[in-house]
Amino acid sequence: MSRPSGNPDTSRTATPAPPGASPFRLRLRTANWEKVAAITAAAAAATGLIFSAWTTYISQEVARDQLSHSKDQDIQEDRSQAILANAWVVFRKGTQELVVVNRSLDPIKDVTVGIIISGYPGYGDKELKVAALGVTDAIPPCSKVEIKTKGIYAADAGKNVLIETAFIDDYFLAFRDANAKEWEREKGGEIRKMSQGSPESTSAKYRAYLGMSEFDGPHQVPIDEDMRSYSPFECGEK
Repeated sequence: MSRPSGNPDTSRTATPAPPGASPFRLRLRTANWEKVAAITAAAAAATGLIFSAWTTYISQEVARDQLSHSKDQDIQEDRSQAILANAWVVFRKGTQELVVVNRSLDPIKDVTVGIIISGYPGYGDKELKVAALGVTDAIPPCSKVEIKTKGIYAADAGKNVLIETAFIDDYFLAFRDANAKEWEREKGGEIRKMSQGSPESTSAKYRAYLGMSEFDGPHQVPIDEDMRSYSPFECGEK
């Protein structure tokens, strides 16, 4: 068979589309899958970022809780002996006494007790006040001392007069624990760490009272002797 003359036919025949499918629908379907893939990838990335941020937040919260718990434990351990030393007022035989106790298994040292006593002399109705400090080297473990207000004298018109009925208006307790840390308690107050050499201490406040005429007296209230008279007391947190 002879070849046709003239220039060869270089046109190509297009591949026929699948039956029933239009070129526009095919392009639309391809574009939709690309969008779906892009959206899926973006969502996965966002989810990963959210998860990463959430785990970081949880880790920080756990670390913060652990640090807070550790600090709370340190505070409790720091106060473990101090909270077992306390003082309160009792009424016995028509007069008041200050009871000081050490419930811990270790002694409390360099103990200072301050009291402000008010009352009336045997003649008249003039109220008198005395501020006094008592000190002792230590109160042994599981012990108490009882500071009596009988035999208290106050200054009145240049004379020392006996206060017949004495009342304890205020008091404080200061001491060192087994770790040489200084603490103090005021009447009705919480235990607090405070150096007795600090001008902010209750001890400094009471020492200032000793020089005031309002709280004048001989300042030889025999509370030092009472603070060295120990008696047993049950140990433990009560």
